[in-house]
Amino acid sequence: MKKPTTLLLILAVLTGFAWYYNQNKTKRVNSASLVGAEMRALLFPELPINDVRKIRIREGKSQVTVAVQDNQWRVTERDNYPASFDKIHRTLMGLRELKIAGKLSVGKGALADLQLVAPGEIATGRTGLSVELMNEKGDVIVSVIAGKNVESSGGASSGQFMGGPGQQRFVITNNPKDKDTVWQVGEGLEELQPQPQEWLDKAFLDVRQIKSAAVTSPNATDSWTALKNDENSEFILGEPKNGDELDTAKATGLNSVLSTATFTDILPKEKVTPDMFKGAITAKLTTFEGFTYDVKLLEQKGASEGDSKVLFSYTVSANINKVRNPEKDEKPEDKDKKDKEFAANVKQLEDKLAKEKKAEGWVFEMSNYVVTTLLQKRSELIREKAPAPAAPSINLPGLPKNPAGASNAAPAREPISVTTPPVSIDSIKPMPAAPASAPDVKAPSPEAPKP
Repeated sequence: MKKPTTLLLILAVLTGFAWYYNQNKTKRVNSASLVGAEMRALLFPELPINDVRKIRIREGKSQVTVAVQDNQWRVTERDNYPASFDKIHRTLMGLRELKIAGKLSVGKGALADLQLVAPGEIATGRTGLSVELMNEKGDVIVSVIAGKNVESSGGASSGQFMGGPGQQRFVITNNPKDKDTVWQVGEGLEELQPQPQEWLDKAFLDVRQIKSAAVTSPNATDSWTALKNDENSEFILGEPKNGDELDTAKATGLNSVLSTATFTDILPKEKVTPDMFKGAITAKLTTFEGFTYDVKLLEQKGASEGDSKVLFSYTVSANINKVRNPEKDEKPEDKDKKDKEFAANVKQLEDKLAKEKKAEGWVFEMSNYVVTTLLQKRSELIREKAPAPAAPSINLPGLPKNPAGASNAAPAREPISVTTPPVSIDSIKPMPAAPASAPDVKAPSPEAPKP
């Protein structure tokens, strides 16, 4: 058999095998013998969200579990730190209202092709995103596996929950009635991330109305203090030296530093060591509300500026004024109103302190920009001093004016060299003697004018 004939035969065999595989795959996905579940509007039409006490999300090797403990949602993989209730509420409501856009009736052999196999059952890369909702006993109420995304042209079935309009995704559920049915939902489910840090309650600290900030750096010359005389004044430099002044434009960041602060993640407690903040910057912040914050900041340099972060920890205390001093000549009706407003403000401050106390001692990871002002050196906050004024130009009358940049100083004179020739003793002659007496010379008197 000639070589060209052999190559043609091999090519024909490969072509036939590819055709057979595609036909078999299509048959498995669109098998007419599998009717599947009846079409319906919602994926979970009767989801009992009030019974859900635990959510577990898995994808590949990533996993997050949020569960109710002590009457609060917490993230298991982050030492039970509080979870974001808003995110959990949006997730449960979104799943209950998740609309079906279409369906496929398939066999089990086609599930891996659509990435509709739970993580851990087969090789990673052909598995999907697993979401399980459990009750207080840990029993699974409903579960769903989300597979490949399917681009669509949009329409009435495309919703806004966790995905852009026009994007669909293949999913399967644990509902016995949904056996052999692959649903297409009008959402991408992008917000159901399996990363623990995405479910943390990141609103943890709100420093307001800073009165003073004392920053201590490992290098003493970089330490600084700034303070305000009242709430409406600008910050001034504490303990100024050599006439130094605070650059108010550079220090304006103190007005908002750690105000409604957020973080990116929490350091697991097994990674926290007693000396991990060695060489850190410390700061004491006091506020006009009576709060005092002692914070620690340790910069973590990354490969690029965007990768850099700060490890942050704090303690908080407060001296809340609970007694209102009535104003002079205060009317009874005004007193009652102001007493209620004062009591409401005290309650708000007490709740704020209680919430911030719960996050004491944790080590947070945050972006540098959140605490940029506290990371600055003293030299970076000092106003630049204006250069000394140049000596004025002086021009005397009758003299030509100096050209620009010329000096008025008198030109330097060259030294005069005086050389005395050597004198021989023979060349010295005696001085002539003075005459004995000089004749008297009288000036003639002017003649009197004749008459």
